[in-house]
Amino acid sequence: MAQKLQTLLNSGKHVAVIDASEDYESSQMLLPVLLANNVTINKLVSYSAWNTFGNAAGTAMAQSAIFTGQLKRLPKHLLPALYAQNLNFTVARLLDDYSYQKLLHHRLSTILTLRGQDPANLNDGYKTFAENIIEGFIYNEKRSLLYTNLGLTPFYSDGTDEYYLTGINAETKLPWNRIFEIELKTNCEYGIKKSAG
Repeated sequence: MAQKLQTLLNSGKHVAVIDASEDYESSQMLLPVLLANNVTINKLVSYSAWNTFGNAAGTAMAQSAIFTGQLKRLPKHLLPALYAQNLNFTVARLLDDYSYQKLLHHRLSTILTLRGQDPANLNDGYKTFAENIIEGFIYNEKRSLLYTNLGLTPFYSDGTDEYYLTGINAETKLPWNRIFEIELKTNCEYGIKKSAG
């Protein structure tokens, strides 16, 4: 599956991944398989792994439609910015849908419960405690994604220049006194290198 996906990406196909699992468990997800097989996920048109198939599919289809629509409409000199903005949104989905929701959420719920806290009704002190755990976890996840996959290959090339993801800035907080969801803002950094060909 991973090789087929990479072949599609290498051929310039626009690929959207809706990473849905039966039990909403990370062990059932496609992303770890893609990462283990070095699939260039920075070239995906969209990635989504929300808690329901409807949410995930809706997000992936909307992102894909916006991107491919703008791709047809924009002049060539604006395409690097389009690809960069699209990648920024994909990075947010990777960090929120997969890293937070699939990898951390259940563990954080367990930690809070063991401390006598209700993850759905945190006092201010434990909200801050949870936010600190989330911030540290997302920091490690963004570095891992950047240095093991997202930043290794260009996400866009115009034949003259290659565009790389060079940094991921992410801000996280809990919008309410519960851990059901996080507010995540990503601001990616990019670099340009002359094409070898």
